[in-house]
Amino acid sequence: MSSGVGAGIYTNMVSASEALVSWDKEYTPNPEKFDIYNTIKEQWQEVYENQLTLVDKGLTDTMWKAPGI
Repeated sequence: MSSGVGAGIYTNMVSASEALVSWDKEYTPNPEKFDIYNTIKEQWQEVYENQLTLVDKGLTDTMWKAPGI
């Protein structure tokens, strides 16, 4: 899209995106599941925080590493 704008094919990024992007499906959240997902998220955050404490103490390795490290 940037190249198309730079080459003068499109006047700006908005017109380029309107010409080139199409949506096959649209997903909408299920509000009935929000509380379930939120509980799981809160549990995961607690687990991750506790796991980081173990990493800081040198008792275990981190659960996540950036690619290339």
